[in-house]
Amino acid sequence: IPKSLEYCDGHQNYPEDGVFHGTNLTTVHWEDGVTRVVEYLFQGCESLKQITIPDTVIEIRYEAFSDSGLTQVVIPNSVTTIWWHAFENCLGLNTITFSEKLEKIDSGAFENCTGLTSVEIPDSVVTIESYAFKNCKNLDSIKLPKSLIALERESFRDCDALVEVIIPENVECIRNACFYDCDALTEVVIPNKVNT
Repeated sequence: IPKSLEYCDGHQNYPEDGVFHGTNLTTVHWEDGVTRVVEYLFQGCESLKQITIPDTVIEIRYEAFSDSGLTQVVIPNSVTTIWWHAFENCLGLNTITFSEKLEKIDSGAFENCTGLTSVEIPDSVVTIESYAFKNCKNLDSIKLPKSLIALERESFRDCDALVEVIIPENVECIRNACFYDCDALTEVVIPNKVNT
């Protein structure tokens, strides 16, 4: 993948528009100095099980890996933003290692990643956007970061296996339906700063 690549055309309602959608792509080689994984690049690449993201990448753009066959992802410490729906519908994804400099997990970034069982979000993240982990049916353990200020709406909705959530002390806002239909949830610890 050349470092000059800045944009890929595609649309979330037409998954066949993913650049390599439906191919048997299994290996990716990157030019030195790549700074972004562009939108729709590996959307629908069901044969792509693993990938090494270069440590020069600062953002993973929207739907870059959605509907792909990834089973594990290591996000290098250079990455600060995971854009909306970047890994949505990666049903086999069971392991994520996040960048220690990650600031934002955008809307629906890991929505419908039903293979996830545990997530540890680094202390650099300030906001978890709407639907970020919605419908991660087997997610039974989450560690939220101390830096967190806001949990946006439906960010963990329909996480059926989630039993306990400890909201960090700096959180001020928990938006509507954040934990809606988390059927197994029996305990939530909410800090005094929460006002919304």
